[in-house]
Amino acid sequence: MKIGLVLSGGMAKGAFQIGALRAIAEHFPPEKIAAISASSVGVLNAYSFATEKLDAAERMWRNLCKKDSRSFVGKILRGNYLQRAISDITDPSDRIAMPFYISLVNIRERTLVHKNISGVLPGFYPDYLRASVAMPVYNRSVTLDGHSYYDGAMVDNIPVYPLLEKELDLIICIYFDNCSYIFENLYFDSKVLRVTYPTKQFILDSVRFENKNIDMMIKLGYKLTREILAPVVECGDDAEAVCAYIKRLNEKSGVREMRVTGDMLVTNINKVVSKLAKNKIDS
Repeated sequence: MKIGLVLSGGMAKGAFQIGALRAIAEHFPPEKIAAISASSVGVLNAYSFATEKLDAAERMWRNLCKKDSRSFVGKILRGNYLQRAISDITDPSDRIAMPFYISLVNIRERTLVHKNISGVLPGFYPDYLRASVAMPVYNRSVTLDGHSYYDGAMVDNIPVYPLLEKELDLIICIYFDNCSYIFENLYFDSKVLRVTYPTKQFILDSVRFENKNIDMMIKLGYKLTREILAPVVECGDDAEAVCAYIKRLNEKSGVREMRVTGDMLVTNINKVVSKLAKNKIDS
């Protein structure tokens, strides 16, 4: 089977993806992944998976808050922890074999870019990773190829779009909304296996960088993903059986919300630009 992987942003909840990726790697290591697309901290996690550095990524998450005291998102971002932590998960010898898309937003030009960094010279990987987590107010934009970019999750936090035209049999999508979205069209949607973080404290869990919370999310990500993937593994290379399993999961999820890429992206980027313009934020 040809497998795609999508990781959303989620601030502190991104630790959940480390556990999820460990479960995925047990059956579908990087060499079995045909394409990856990610936003924000999901980019850092996906990069660590693609370059087989999940141990380093887990250390990065655990080091974000070394004491058992609450460090809210403002402190994390103002301290540029994520920006500096990129050096812990990158190396000049890194190579990315599969198409690997990261979402970046150009505020001045009102554009969202899904940049395939597998075509970038390895020495420039850290710059693209820094751009993927650069948040206005807290961080300066990152200049790449003459353009200034910020974190694309402000516009497209679940970047399935780059994988729409890929000939994939399964897309494992890890995100943190409670909604079981209908992604883009029914044919594509039938291949999307959703791994979501179950929480009633969506905002609080996004900003709670505590050792106890990070540890809980890593373990939960592993446990839930392993359970969700078990029937997929049993299906082997039977893509039709996998789609049937996904259909059963979707039917159990109840009411589902359509997520239309084109309209959503245009609306979101206009909202972001308008908000930043009011606060006189530019690159």
